Amino acid sequence: MTTNLKLQAALAGELELAPKPTKKLLDRIQTILEGTSDIYYNTGETSPLTDEEFDALMKYYLQFRKFEAGIEPRSNRKIVDVENIVPELVGTTDKTNTMDEITDWFNNRSKKLGIGKDREVDVSVSLKYDGNSVVTFIDKDGYIKQALTRGKGGKGADVTPYFEDFHIDLPKEVQKLFLQDDTLMAIKNEAIMYFKNFDKLNIESTTKFANPRSAVAGVLSSPANKKYAKWITLVPLAIKMVKGGKLLTRKQQYKMIAALTGDEKNDCYQDFIMWELVGTTKEVVGGISDIYEQVQNTLRGQLDFLIDGLVIEYNEQGFRDRLGREKDRNHFDVALKFRYMTKKTTIKDIEWYVSNTGRLTPVAIFDDLVFNGATCNHVSLANYDRFKKLNLSKGDGVIIEYRNEVLSYLTPDPSVVYGSDPIPAPTTCPTCGQPVSLNKNKTFLACTNIDCPSNKAGRIVNWFSRLGIKGIKEATVNDLLDNGLITDIPSMYSLTVEAVEAMDGWQHKSAVNLINAINSVDAAYDYEILGAVGIPSVSTETTKLIFSKFDLNDLHMNFIYADGVNDEFKYKDWDMDKAKARILTVPGIKDITANKIINYVNENRIMLTDITIQLPVVSRYKTHLDDVAKTAEDNGIITGKNIVFSGFRDDDLKIQLTEAGNKVTVSGVSGKTDILVVKDKSKETSKTKKAIELGKKLVDVAEFKEKYMK
Repeated sequence: MTTNLKLQAALAGELELAPKPTKKLLDRIQTILEGTSDIYYNTGETSPLTDEEFDALMKYYLQFRKFEAGIEPRSNRKIVDVENIVPELVGTTDKTNTMDEITDWFNNRSKKLGIGKDREVDVSVSLKYDGNSVVTFIDKDGYIKQALTRGKGGKGADVTPYFEDFHIDLPKEVQKLFLQDDTLMAIKNEAIMYFKNFDKLNIESTTKFANPRSAVAGVLSSPANKKYAKWITLVPLAIKMVKGGKLLTRKQQYKMIAALTGDEKNDCYQDFIMWELVGTTKEVVGGISDIYEQVQNTLRGQLDFLIDGLVIEYNEQGFRDRLGREKDRNHFDVALKFRYMTKKTTIKDIEWYVSNTGRLTPVAIFDDLVFNGATCNHVSLANYDRFKKLNLSKGDGVIIEYRNEVLSYLTPDPSVVYGSDPIPAPTTCPTCGQPVSLNKNKTFLACTNIDCPSNKAGRIVNWFSRLGIKGIKEATVNDLLDNGLITDIPSMYSLTVEAVEAMDGWQHKSAVNLINAINSVDAAYDYEILGAVGIPSVSTETTKLIFSKFDLNDLHMNFIYADGVNDEFKYKDWDMDKAKARILTVPGIKDITANKIINYVNENRIMLTDITIQLPVVSRYKTHLDDVAKTAEDNGIITGKNIVFSGFRDDDLKIQLTEAGNKVTVSGVSGKTDILVVKDKSKETSKTKKAIELGKKLVDVAEFKEKYMK
């Protein structure tokens, strides 16, 4: 429950939204809106209202009264009059919820501008980032001299200390805007937090935040959280030069923003994603509708940060000047909110699933909720630690935040009083019935039975899956385990067609297909072996990173590689401490990961030996990379570049480029991009336009292969 007592009182009881409200009702709603805004901007608490409830209440209230957006900073903060310095960069945007409302908005603006339906207009559509508004003032050397929140009534909180370690590399075209030594560049930013950083924050911080938006507010509201500011990312939205700086049109601002975010050194910035539409109002509205559906239904679920709509604005400076601004609201832009992605429900139960490492994961079960046409009725609580802190009971109210088809997030509903009997954690494994244990840090439960079917079957399926072998399903492995034909990964290689087809329900053809699948890979790199055996929380990508620098002999493990000969795989005595020390020299590898690898190898020597006996060739990945790089250099193949593919797929080319030391993606073009490769460079797309704007190399596939893959 929120600590705001006035808000608690206002939320108590039913709200009847009458067609003609009393002053008492409107005062009560105002208290709710202001109290919820205070939580939104000044704390990391969970809001008692979902976005849908807040917007509906605001829409009702605005029919009868005006509401000044934002909230005054808390009294323990230094207050600065932001609006007096840069009024254009503070305030809020009017909101709409449907395309019909967008059509009405354009018709209204066209009438005010006195333009006909055939008049061509220039409009931009950008993502509405869901974070906290922060205005930064940057000097000619790229340092943030001051940072202020939006606040209320033009008065914001000074949050400069949180951004004092940020440094902006100013491209030449941006440097030209500083006409005097004391000129400052004021930037309106949305401060956001990537999901991956949000997860890190909730692990490291004693405060558990509801979502990335509340996490940003929580970090900026407390000096004790300053150390977590490193996980905040800024999205530049608008620019104004102050103290003798050059005046910028909106289109000039876009160019400067692209220059800032396109510089790979400015990793504190997220790209400002925007579409430009030029045409009649009807054509523009049609284009907005297409973008809305594309982002709402596809892009939104692919992003690593929260967005909750689109922002639409006129680009023509004359239109912007004529439509103007009233108090804290522009009349030349509007927000189109997405369908709501948070809903309230109640807990039915918590079930526990056993992973292939033996770890138990709690999963909350609740009544069906529908988001974007997808049904959501359960969500992972991640681990025992979060399960314990949530302390949920059957019937408790919760808020479900839907991110995409495979990822949702649960927080308690602060407006609901919890039950008195929390759901208990299991004491035995749901699969095998053996006792479970709590790890030293009390963060997760694990099955103590090394022969647990979930553990065994999962590890075996994981092995073949990571080696790229398809068709070996968990049900098949469980069948083999139940019939006593296998006990672990190595025993899979001893199976015979006769033994498999003798099982109930198996035919000769199916047995042959299984044996062929098992033996379809008879060679592997060293990193593939350790990456596929199922070391807890250690992926193949992690082992690949390690073995790109070392082989197992380098790591003092001193085992004999087969090197193309079916030699017996032997271990000699090895120094665990020296092996760990070398692993820790690989960038990105933490102490906990090194310990997991070393301990697993030490405890599973016999199984690893048996596995490698079954694989005739165990090769050094490091040697392979050295050979590929030398061959690439000798043959004139490009190396060390950031390459983006667009409009085609060529897995062989991607593998060849990656192994030659290049980074190949299909994501958007940015300042970090060196080359954009397209199917046909004569066809203009958003990526080709961006590449040209940023001065990046643009080539089609045939030209690329001829020029760079000799």
